[in-house]
Amino acid sequence: MKRQKVITKKVPNSTIENSPTEKKKGLYLGDYYCMKALQPKPVTEELLELIAQKLIQWVEDEENISLTNFKRELGMRDKDYAVWLERSEKLKEAHGWAKMILGARREEQACKRQLDASMIKHTLYQYAPEYKEAAEYHSKLNRSQAEGVSGGTTFVVIPKIETSEEGRVYFEAEK
Repeated sequence: MKRQKVITKKVPNSTIENSPTEKKKGLYLGDYYCMKALQPKPVTEELLELIAQKLIQWVEDEENISLTNFKRELGMRDKDYAVWLERSEKLKEAHGWAKMILGARREEQACKRQLDASMIKHTLYQYAPEYKEAAEYHSKLNRSQAEGVSGGTTFVVIPKIETSEEGRVYFEAEK
């Protein structure tokens, strides 16, 4: 049996290696459009496992605070990443782990005033489920308070003011 030589070349500005026989290595799942190489790239189970491993390594760097930067480094669009996230259990697990670490890092940096706390407050729910629950609770609370203020019909009763004879004479004289 003749062995086939696999030539691996690195695509400029890409963190994922490209091989002409990549479709034959593992189960071919489809393609994604690499924005760095500006061409479609084949996706296999092995590639998704490699991306999961790279994500775990990437998230350990204390400078990284957003998953968007990881996808940008891969040259992968959000919609492509979402598709492969659903197809690979290992990538989904690595993604969940990365979100947990990034959420804790973002919260810690906001507490230390290294990041703007108000910005982090509005995005932390994307990284930690407990903050999503808290955001939903506060949203529901704000809605119910707003409905309490403007939700019903408000009647204003103006009592009839009795005027003296002097007052009537005064107002009639101005006419």
